[in-house]
Amino acid sequence: MADVTGGAYWGLPSGPTQAPRTAADVATSLIPDYNIGYRTAAMDWADLMRNVGGTWANRVPLSDLRGQLESRWQLGGPIGGFAEFLGGYAHPYGGPDAVKRAQEDAALRAQAYKAQRVGAMSEDQAITYAMEQGALESDPYLRAISLHDFFDPLEEGGEQRQFNVANLLALQRPSSGGVYQGRMARNIQNAMSALYSQRFGQGYGAGTFLDWYLSQSETPQEKQAREAAAAEAAAVAAAASG
Repeated sequence: MADVTGGAYWGLPSGPTQAPRTAADVATSLIPDYNIGYRTAAMDWADLMRNVGGTWANRVPLSDLRGQLESRWQLGGPIGGFAEFLGGYAHPYGGPDAVKRAQEDAALRAQAYKAQRVGAMSEDQAITYAMEQGALESDPYLRAISLHDFFDPLEEGGEQRQFNVANLLALQRPSSGGVYQGRMARNIQNAMSALYSQRFGQGYGAGTFLDWYLSQSETPQEKQAREAAAAEAAAVAAAASG
């Protein structure tokens, strides 16, 4: 049987005094130096849940909220971690900031249009677009690249993230801000899943659901903005190919 107390078991110099003392030490020893410090959204959420307590009343509402918050974070083209986003977020269901939240929800749709548009770009087009936003490695540049990485439907998880954004938009209360909860939220989520399955069965390709949902639920002002964004995207594509 392998000696799990010695460092050799973990690919480290042998000897019990050099063995990792905790699971975190073990994980760090197996991560390349250039990735140390990188954290996924799942890691940050797990840390949050450890501080919540084990009661059903606390955990179930938060587990329902996780996907909505993660979609909001991704729509921002994040260059900071999920934990940083969670630390600055409050009143997701309205509350004292309901008016502010309603304003943010209007901006949320605009960001969803951008995410869908940038996600549909090829890698070369996305780089061209990012360079138009700001200097190489600047925050605007990195946010644009982040949007493409999250919402490219041909990348792993991209199609699911686009669906999650459509689901998030469908859950928004149109007048008071915040999101639907309880039975109404479940009915909306079930309806969205059924619509997605129906379109998939009809042969619609990857990455089309969010675009379709936005076009079906848009206001006249949003339609005008979408058409302008499509014209901009066509110009970016022409510049990248030319």
